[in-house]
Amino acid sequence: MASNSFYPDSASDGLWFDKSDPNNFCYNVPYVYLGDNDGYDNCCVCLFRDVNIPPGASITDARLRITAVEDSANSSANVNIYFNAVDTPALPESWAEAMALAKTAAVEWTNIPAWTVETVYESPDIKAILQAIVDRPGYVQGGSVIVIIENNNSDAGAVRYGFFADTKGPQL
Repeated sequence: MASNSFYPDSASDGLWFDKSDPNNFCYNVPYVYLGDNDGYDNCCVCLFRDVNIPPGASITDARLRITAVEDSANSSANVNIYFNAVDTPALPESWAEAMALAKTAAVEWTNIPAWTVETVYESPDIKAILQAIVDRPGYVQGGSVIVIIENNNSDAGAVRYGFFADTKGPQL
């Protein structure tokens, strides 16, 4: 199958929230936050529109590519990556909706190394969880998918910042 890359259209296709605090829920975030940001239990939700993968296609490789906004420390950052397990995903409009998103199985991205500004970092292979989406009976080629990136017991202050918008934004 052909190789495809997908990007969020703009910062309005993403949001950030603190899983432990309903008062920390933000739209139009300029960054993808991975890990623990000084006690914030980060979770990012990224909407990828116009995903041109045929239903039932065999996914042979799938990864997130994120470009670093700034240098980061060597502390241990760990996240889980999921897809929103629904046929027609939409960005949640509240903390409660974000916490209730149906998720695929997780792919762990552990011991994320320190990042250097403007460098592109690649997640582990997420083909199995993307396969679960394109195999759904209601999946439609050209529709949208949502990627969810949640902190998974990172060291305090172990955060990685990636660009969100434009061609430096997360790439699937």
